[in-house]
Amino acid sequence: MIEQNLTNTMTETVTQTKSPLALATGAILRAARKRKHMTQAELARRTGLSVRMIAYVESADAVPTLATYLALCRELNLDPAPTLERITARAV
Repeated sequence: MIEQNLTNTMTETVTQTKSPLALATGAILRAARKRKHMTQAELARRTGLSVRMIAYVESADAVPTLATYLALCRELNLDPAPTLERITARAV
C-alpha cells in the first residue's frame, strides 16, 4: 500500500500556486540584489546560505525564515522592518 501511494504521488502532476507573500518577498529581494550588481552565488557566499536557497526565495518557491530574511537584508543593505512593510503591502 505504501509503495502504491508513493508511486501515485510521484506520477501525479500537481499544480501549486505560489503565495503572494512568497512572490513579493522574492521580487523585492531579487531587485535589491540586482541593484547591487551581485550574483546569487556572491550573495550566498556572503550570507552563508546556499545558492539553491537564494534561488528558491527569489523564485517564490520558499519563504525565508526570519534568520534567513535578516541575513539577506543585512547583505543587501535593506532595513528589515520597512522592507517587510513593502513586502506585506505588495502581497495584499
